[in-house]
Amino acid sequence: MPWANNENDTLSEWQQMISNYQYYNDIKPTGRLDSFTIARLSRTPQEINNQLKINMERVRWMEQNMGDQYIVVDVPVMELFFRKGGENVMHMRTVVGKPERQTPSLVANMANVVINPPWGVPPTIMKKDVLPGMSKSGMKYLAKKGLKVYDHNGNIVDASIITEKNYKRYLFKQAPGDDNSLGYVKFNLPNKWDIYLHDTPHRDDFPRRNRFLSSGCVRLEQPQQMALYILGTLENKRYTQERLDSVIQTHKTRWEILKTRIPVHIVYLTVFEDTTGQHLRFIRDIYQRDDKVLAALK
Repeated sequence: MPWANNENDTLSEWQQMISNYQYYNDIKPTGRLDSFTIARLSRTPQEINNQLKINMERVRWMEQNMGDQYIVVDVPVMELFFRKGGENVMHMRTVVGKPERQTPSLVANMANVVINPPWGVPPTIMKKDVLPGMSKSGMKYLAKKGLKVYDHNGNIVDASIITEKNYKRYLFKQAPGDDNSLGYVKFNLPNKWDIYLHDTPHRDDFPRRNRFLSSGCVRLEQPQQMALYILGTLENKRYTQERLDSVIQTHKTRWEILKTRIPVHIVYLTVFEDTTGQHLRFIRDIYQRDDKVLAALK
């Protein structure tokens, strides 16, 4: 079982069976027959069949021929799968959008890899986080977040003139660095929602079971490893960890345009295969979308 708790090694055979059932039904694998597990065991065959039906319909909407090489991010599973030749060459945890700031489903080809990316505050975060922060703490909030304000000609603006009425005239940016919200690596996917994959300085989020924490974009557990695989193995560029580290230490932005076609599929499937490709996992419907699909099918 992938990512089982280390203490499960000491569980009895019966407890291990319960732990495995919990993993495949998106319950914390404790090996104990708790109320959550009993409730899940009480599901009727019709309820299970409906969940399968809903996700088979979603698969029908998806690209049927994904090609030899592609990335899949399943939002409910909160994991990324980089597949080549039918095998997972990379697999990692992700952090995805909060229920109130959902990660959308999309398909886009990866355009470039950005090392030391700057961060421009998107409208949603500007409205819901930055403006309230400025209202409460003023310039201290911007200093704490490392944000500077620019006009559309690239000139720095005195942030004290910003109000809720005029903020749309300006750009709020965070320079590359150790505390940048995008971390050290960003993977751009041109799309209308401005959603992308990226590193993060908040590394302590990945061991958490619930990783619905972002404002919509997808944070990666192993962004540097994926950058090295794409740039070194697929693009045949002389990228090693040593070279990547040296570029990061400059704190200067570097764009690597990709020649290799890497489709990225961000999907919402509440039934998804495990890493072996042999078993199905039944996942929580965190965005509460399943009932809408079922109602449409009926």
